[in-house]
Amino acid sequence: MSQNKFISRFTVTETVAVKQLKDDLPHILTEAFGNSDVYTLWGVPLDKESNDERIDIILVKFLRASQSRELNIPIAKTMLIAMLKWRKEFSADTVLEEEFDTTVFNDTVGFLYKTDKEGRPVTYTFYGKLDQHVVFAYVNKFIRWRVQLMEARQAH
Repeated sequence: MSQNKFISRFTVTETVAVKQLKDDLPHILTEAFGNSDVYTLWGVPLDKESNDERIDIILVKFLRASQSRELNIPIAKTMLIAMLKWRKEFSADTVLEEEFDTTVFNDTVGFLYKTDKEGRPVTYTFYGKLDQHVVFAYVNKFIRWRVQLMEARQAH
C-alpha cells in the first residue's frame, strides 16, 4: 500500500483505471504532441515506466472528472489529450517566466495562499472590487496571469 495519503485513499477501481491510463501514456503523448517523448507536467514526467506516484495523482484527477461517467477511461484520456494540446497551443510551459504589470495584477486580484488541511494549495481570486476595465482590458493577458497563478500553485 502506498505511503502517499492521497493515493492510499484510491478505490480499487481508481487504482486499476489509473494503471490503464498510465499504460496508455505513450499513445496519449503521441496524440497530443505527435510523438511519445516524455512530457513534464507540473514538474512530473509523464512516463509510464516511472514509479513517481505523482503521476497517479495527476491521472486520477482526469478519471474523477469523468466520475459521473463512472471513471470512464476513454473520456479521461480524451480530456488529458485535449489539456495537453491546449498547453502546447497556449505555451503554458513558459507562463511562469512571464512578468505582468504589478499595478494591475497583484494580490488585490488574486494570490496563492498556504494550503488546506489536506495539504493542497489554496488560491484566492477577487473579482468584486477590482477595476474590471483595467484587469480585463486585455482578456488574454488576464488569462495568462491567472494560469501563471495556478501553475505556481502546482509547482508548490
